[in-house]
Amino acid sequence: MFSVICIPAPEPPAAENDGDVRAPLAAERSNNEDPERDEEQKMRTRYAVLIAVPLAFLLASCKPGPERLVGNWNGNITIPGIGANLPLVFAFQKSGDKLTGTLTSPNQSKAAIPMDTVTYKDGAVECQVNKIFGKFTGKLSEDGKQLVGTWSQGPVNLPLTLTK
Repeated sequence: MFSVICIPAPEPPAAENDGDVRAPLAAERSNNEDPERDEEQKMRTRYAVLIAVPLAFLLASCKPGPERLVGNWNGNITIPGIGANLPLVFAFQKSGDKLTGTLTSPNQSKAAIPMDTVTYKDGAVECQVNKIFGKFTGKLSEDGKQLVGTWSQGPVNLPLTLTK
């Protein structure tokens, strides 16, 4: 069985204003009755809001880290000896803290091949596609619109630039 003990909260010290709770506020206000100072404070507040709001939107629109990778990226590799271009589509998703992805080669098949690993650190990207012995290693551009790197498949290493 539980017992509840009630301890009364201490009462605030008695004010010299005969119970008028507005008196201390009015006394404070009378010390700060400089209209120029009030106007200056209002202007500072307005400037702070004018700077803070756009900055908040700008920071919210920047996608730091792996989120910048999410979406479809398209590129072409040139097949050595033939000179034909082979389009590739890399599709990246983020689930929790984990990046995943698929690779599609539309000229060869509509089927998406799952990537075994996708890593992103400081703008460096690495994707491993074990099913086809493939690997992409690249770097995300400053503007986040290109992945520039190398597609490796077996003994062949080819330059590959992907765009979003």
